[in-house]
Amino acid sequence: MRKLKVYSTILLLISTVAFIGFNLYKKVILDNVPPVVTCKEPERRVPVGITEAELIAGVRAEDGRSGDVSGTLVLEKLSAFSKDGTRIATYAAVDKSKNVGRCEQMLVYE
Repeated sequence: MRKLKVYSTILLLISTVAFIGFNLYKKVILDNVPPVVTCKEPERRVPVGITEAELIAGVRAEDGRSGDVSGTLVLEKLSAFSKDGTRIATYAAVDKSKNVGRCEQMLVYE
């Protein structure tokens, strides 16, 4: 019976150390913060024939650990036209830890 108590105590200590170690690993080592994607202005006037590359040109993406990740920027989504001729563009960028950050910008077509 005494051996069972000793083994149980050792198992409890090992489990506690493993639990604390795993939580420290998640908080300190793993990167769960997405990059910050910013548009120069929230609303942008654009010509009808604008290309995707020209739209992305006014957007930046920075990550705390990966640095400048603007090279990963994509135009993720363009909404349908509204009645007043505007659309919402959603840009996305990914960092080295595969976290995705997004930004929306209203496009006013001229």
